[in-house]
Amino acid sequence: MNPALMIFTTFAVLNFVACAHHDNDVSHHHHQEESEKVSYEGKCAYSVEKKQYDVPGKPEYNAKHEGVTYYFSSEEKMNEFKKDLAKHIQAANRSWADRGRRAR
Repeated sequence: MNPALMIFTTFAVLNFVACAHHDNDVSHHHHQEESEKVSYEGKCAYSVEKKQYDVPGKPEYNAKHEGVTYYFSSEEKMNEFKKDLAKHIQAANRSWADRGRRAR
């Protein structure tokens, strides 16, 4: 067998096996869609707004807005942020942009 074809076939089989457990119910899929954007490198959006940039977000606490997913470290933070999503996103975006200027 051609070596290039063997490598391609092996890759294709491994890729198929890795996703073989998937079914039509996509709610449990862990693959990030190509068009999906994650905010603040996956950090907690509520914490970013408060200038705390190292608090990791958890996938189970999230909000989607205009094609962007925002993660939170707790349900309470997520619910507070969601009370006025647009306002909090603007504030968090300003804070996130500021973090780069402060590091210089």
